[in-house]
Amino acid sequence: MTVRAAITFDVESDCPSVADSYLGIKKGIPRILRLLHEMNLQATFFVTGSVAQKFPKLINALASQHEIACHGLTHTTLDGQSPSHILELCRAKRLLEEIVGRTVEGFRAPRLRISSALFPALVKAGYRYDSSQAMWLPRHRHLQLEYTNIVEFPLLLPNVFLRFPGGLRMFKTFSSRGKPPLTLYFHPSEAVPMVHPLRAAGIRASGLLMRPDRWVNTGAPFVKRLRNLLRFLRRRRFSFAPLRDYL
Repeated sequence: MTVRAAITFDVESDCPSVADSYLGIKKGIPRILRLLHEMNLQATFFVTGSVAQKFPKLINALASQHEIACHGLTHTTLDGQSPSHILELCRAKRLLEEIVGRTVEGFRAPRLRISSALFPALVKAGYRYDSSQAMWLPRHRHLQLEYTNIVEFPLLLPNVFLRFPGGLRMFKTFSSRGKPPLTLYFHPSEAVPMVHPLRAAGIRASGLLMRPDRWVNTGAPFVKRLRNLLRFLRRRRFSFAPLRDYL
């Protein structure tokens, strides 16, 4: 029996420490696209409005083959109660739609920071689905009863686990237990070696050791592991499509 699955990417600046760096977009996305083309897969890219404004031609070209969804306006968190969040959600959605020329239906909260107030705001802004709920965060599970008008595509595992020792095996094991559609998420910056950009930004060795999630096995090792994971899932009859196809 075929199992539904989706591979998704959060498109933003490389990381808070190098907020003005866009290597993930300039170099990571082309590498991701080559892998997706090699495997004949369509994906969902959650893009911030600020990135879409900065790289409109790239995002428009991306939309010709893959789904573009919203990742906020500027990657600021939206887990508070402010009514201004509705305005920001509307602005981000409208901005992306103007660039890609089609309706943007999905949303993922920056840094996966969500509250029950976010979901009514998504409904008012015109979104049809959300993919911010993390199965590994207990507080997220309690939000399921707080809304009914948004389809939720929860995330199975933290993206960084794939790059850590034993991570590929963990993804293979838990993927067979996840509830369809299996939703995986990563960042284009993971396809780029991040040690040198972090050092160039003034991050010392001690800082790198404190945050290995930002650089460990980025670049070619990540692409290799992701390819192995996707091949494994394909062999087990997982069928990939953009999230909008599962609404």
